[in-house]
Amino acid sequence: MTWYLADRTWPEPNFQLLNAGLEQMKWAGPALDAGNWRSILRARLDTLQWDAALADVRPFLEREADLGLLTRKSCLALLENP
Repeated sequence: MTWYLADRTWPEPNFQLLNAGLEQMKWAGPALDAGNWRSILRARLDTLQWDAALADVRPFLEREADLGLLTRKSCLALLENP
C-alpha cells in the first residue's frame, strides 16, 4: 500500500477488479469506490495486529531497513492526503 500511495501520480485503484476480488472472498462490507476506499482501508488498518502484518510483508522487502518505513502512522498519513 505504501509504495502505491507514495506516488501521487498513480491512478486510483481499479475498483471493478478490486470489488470482484472482494466478492469472491465473501466481503461483507460495502463496494469500494472513489469516495470510500480510503476510509475503509483506514478502518481496517486500525484492526490489524501490526507485528503480524510486518512479519507477513518482511519476505517481500528488498532491504530489511525498509521495514521501518511501514508503520501504522505512516500508512494512515498516506491515506489522509489524496
